Amino acid sequence: MPNRAYLLVNVHAAREAEVQQALRGLEEVIACDQVTGDNDLIAVVEAPDYQHILGPLLQKIRNIEGISHTVTCLVL
Repeated sequence: MPNRAYLLVNVHAAREAEVQQALRGLEEVIACDQVTGDNDLIAVVEAPDYQHILGPLLQKIRNIEGISHTVTCLVL
């Protein structure tokens, strides 16, 4: 069973759709929605282990142009 996390994403102004599309292009991202509130996007990610989520996957995500801040919430 894969491990899951919710990723709260803030983006630079007017880049929501572009960043959402880039996130949806990653195989580990199973959903990504624009939301209201303190965050611009919430993504659901799955990977074989938490180390993959917190290491290589987060590195890929944080390198997406337009992302200003992320918070990772691991599902227990």
